[in-house]
Amino acid sequence: MSRLVNERRLRQECRRLLRELNLRPPLDVRELCRRVGERRGRPIHLTPHRFPVPGPFGAWTAGAEADHIHFQAETSAAHQDHIILHELSHLLAGHEPPPEKALYRRTHYSSAAEYEAEALATIILEWSAVAGRINPGRSSTLPARRISRSLAGEAVGWL
Repeated sequence: MSRLVNERRLRQECRRLLRELNLRPPLDVRELCRRVGERRGRPIHLTPHRFPVPGPFGAWTAGAEADHIHFQAETSAAHQDHIILHELSHLLAGHEPPPEKALYRRTHYSSAAEYEAEALATIILEWSAVAGRINPGRSSTLPARRISRSLAGEAVGWL
């Protein structure tokens, strides 16, 4: 499958997931994790970690009763959100958690699973950035109100 087709499928899956979780822009990554955990019946614990630099920025492990996402403590909040979304995307895509000894080796996106997780995280952040910044004005005409609602996500939701 080509990356374009794969990305189209990922966008469709993202849209479906965000609608099912009833999340509205702007995106709160921690709330997304909480809702995904509730839906799966397994909490997702987020833990900042001081990974060595250079090295990986995050890791996902599946515990007996919960999932754990570890993310780089020594970076910006926006980068932490991206790291968390990348690791969450492995879980959402149904990837198998790596064996513990492989956790610190995942620093590139050459495998299909790493590409897919990175693409999913990027798609969610792109949509959040666009949808969270649209601020429709108040208008008295029906067509203008419909356009404003659509742009604000009330009719269309996530892009």
